[in-house]
Amino acid sequence: MRAAYAQQSGGPAPALQGDSCANDKQPVGAGHPQPSASTAELLRQAQQAQQAQPGQGSSSEAWMETFTCPITQELIRDPVIAADGFTYERSSIEKWLQKSDTSPMTNLKLEHRILIPNMMVRAALQNMGLQ
Repeated sequence: MRAAYAQQSGGPAPALQGDSCANDKQPVGAGHPQPSASTAELLRQAQQAQQAQPGQGSSSEAWMETFTCPITQELIRDPVIAADGFTYERSSIEKWLQKSDTSPMTNLKLEHRILIPNMMVRAALQNMGLQ
């Protein structure tokens, strides 16, 4: 592609964003921090920190709220993302969409009814042993 640009423009092609990794002979992603702990480990650390600081809200409760369907208030087992960007339990949002074309969270009309599996939430639930 760069050669085609040079032929068309008569000059060298501008540097592409990804060229620096190739020129530096470093693997892509070099210099970027890698995840060091699983979600389960992070949850364990948060629980230990909470025990060391009594009197504040439980971090495990906050984690559970993150993985709770906003429609049913139950733990999500099959997480999907709706057009509003929120994650729901698949069966709950499917039932909702049979009756309504609005978001359960914003009450605004949804642009579409396509549900996309939320692989990040699924992986986090599996890492914590909740699936």
